[in-house]
Amino acid sequence: MDTHSPTSSQKSKVTLTNWVRLSNAPLLLSRASAVQWNDYVFVLASDGRALFYHSKHNIWSMLPKSPYTSANLAPALTLYKGRILTTSVNGEMSTFDSQLCQWTVVKDLNLFEGSGPRIIASDNNILYSVVDFKTQVQQEYEQIRRSDNFRQVSYKHTECTVFSYDPSSKWEKICEIGSSPLKSAAVVGGTLFVHAGQDMFKLTQPVQPEVAANPKLEINTILPSAQTTTELNFGMQALAVSHTGINAHNIPRNLPPQGQLQSATACASPTYAGSTLHAIKETLFSFGGRDKDNQPTSDVLRYNPDTDTWESAGYMRSARYNVAVAIVQDTIIDVIVLGGSFGSSEHIMTERAVESDSKTTPIRPPWNNMTSIVEKCTVN
Repeated sequence: MDTHSPTSSQKSKVTLTNWVRLSNAPLLLSRASAVQWNDYVFVLASDGRALFYHSKHNIWSMLPKSPYTSANLAPALTLYKGRILTTSVNGEMSTFDSQLCQWTVVKDLNLFEGSGPRIIASDNNILYSVVDFKTQVQQEYEQIRRSDNFRQVSYKHTECTVFSYDPSSKWEKICEIGSSPLKSAAVVGGTLFVHAGQDMFKLTQPVQPEVAANPKLEINTILPSAQTTTELNFGMQALAVSHTGINAHNIPRNLPPQGQLQSATACASPTYAGSTLHAIKETLFSFGGRDKDNQPTSDVLRYNPDTDTWESAGYMRSARYNVAVAIVQDTIIDVIVLGGSFGSSEHIMTERAVESDSKTTPIRPPWNNMTSIVEKCTVN
């Protein structure tokens, strides 16, 4: 029997075991993203098609397509100050206007720096963008048979870069992660976790105070640099604290010089390739993935920050990878997992010879590994 006192993370362990199947999505969602919006789950597929899922009534609705598509990564999607946001690989940001039922460019949120896959996330009204910068390598070839010139464009991974945004500072580069390609990311309790390449990194920035004037207090009851309500709003979290008297020991002093990049800390990588990171009740989870034999798994794993390890936290009903995950929170918390893929013909399907009139051609068997399965688990 363990006689040690439980840590804070051990006290709040969440296990996801009571999974049930819901109605399938009307689309195959091999790579998708999802967020809660009011009573709906907003789902964005890699080809730009968008859906609303009414979780209480189990009803799907089709929406206008997003102006952007994604190739090798789930579409960038987040909910920021009540607005549904997505972004292109070039950094143009758009929002879905539910009243007009259309997409609109949000010019003041554009981040035209670099080009490559992106993940956007928000936490405590701070918006983050993780960009997998790529160097464009162009090679020109000549097509001899038709005497036409064509250009083949390829990209070389460089590194993932983290930006943060708020209305006062706009976009600011806060960290460079020397690993690529970008796979998944999530914000948990003010810490950004980024899965890139074979590694996972966490980034927690210090906070700095911002003075908020309060005319009801006498000027000699407080320090010149602090007020009754002090908002700590920097980097990864915004936190409000209230004091009737604040002294110098209450104010963080270990702030980095403005503009200096922060360092990300390497931590235990998710167990499975193709797993999806998501935060539930201040805990980081990974959903699904592919094992060492490239077979899909139904495992749900929970990250333990005390031991820097991944623990079993339940099993979905269906084994799959590259799923979309959303949290629907009302009086209870429901975890909804959508789509993904069952397997990959690249890894497990073998070619077979097909004879035609003139030659024998090796082809792969026609097989669609994408799924529209939707499952739900209620958090107690």
